[in-house]
Amino acid sequence: MHRLKHYALPPLGTATEGANSNHIAQAIRAMEENRISDAKSHIKQIHADILLHGAWKYFLEGCTFLIESDPDRAESCFEQCIQQSARSTDPNTYKLFNAVDLLQAAAFEKLGFIHRRQERLEDAKRNHEEAYELRKRSNSPDGCWESAISLGLDAVVARKFEEARNWFHQATEHAATSSVPYILEAIALEHLAIVLIELHQIEEAVEAAEQASDLRRTHDPGSVATALCEATLGRAQLRLAQKHIEQGESANPLLESTLCSLRHAHDELSAFGPACPRNLGLLNEQIDFAHRLLQSTSETYCG
Repeated sequence: MHRLKHYALPPLGTATEGANSNHIAQAIRAMEENRISDAKSHIKQIHADILLHGAWKYFLEGCTFLIESDPDRAESCFEQCIQQSARSTDPNTYKLFNAVDLLQAAAFEKLGFIHRRQERLEDAKRNHEEAYELRKRSNSPDGCWESAISLGLDAVVARKFEEARNWFHQATEHAATSSVPYILEAIALEHLAIVLIELHQIEEAVEAAEQASDLRRTHDPGSVATALCEATLGRAQLRLAQKHIEQGESANPLLESTLCSLRHAHDELSAFGPACPRNLGLLNEQIDFAHRLLQSTSETYCG
């Protein structure tokens, strides 16, 4: 299974060196492996005598607070990161300028996440837009993809589904030139499919979900994310079957395909044990509904 780049950060050698660069890299690795105490130990050893190094230290401290469910202290750290990195910008040094943009963008990205969780949706959108523009200026496809996904999710929470659709479309475009194009495209397509269902554009939703499922099964087989993607496909197919029935059309082949998708997703998720109880419960309801719908339509056409 692919591991995504951590926050689409700048290459460490671009604006850091020596021991600081090593401690930053070790702190990031420790957080990815959920070794928070080790991460904190490395963060403490980062010397903040250079402005950009201090900005890195604030950013990493913010990440640890976020992991520990302390959004207020995390928010303060990310704001300090942005302020301190801005003072280290040298427009005459492109590599440093680019590194500052990417570090600021990562901090804006995390601020937006915090604000969305707090339902401060305008603040979330503004911070994610800042991140997107900085990453676009720095020519970071991974970063632009992440921020486009975030802006789409901001719009979903605000129930602005057309705006969300546009951002998820952009995310699929950025995925094409990213470090892991197939996985990032699959994630964007799955989000797009869910939004298209909300917009009652069911045929387009099924098409997006099918593309996402194909990419997942090919490039990330056997994962929870792939099983959940299959569940999204089943949900879209079920809505399309209902639409056909409402229009007086036969939906039996589609319902059979829907049941196949839903049962396959259920079997895949069941293999992970109690990790996805809510998803399994929802799948059971959808399978039961699709089965009863297939029975009722079969009886109607037989009669």
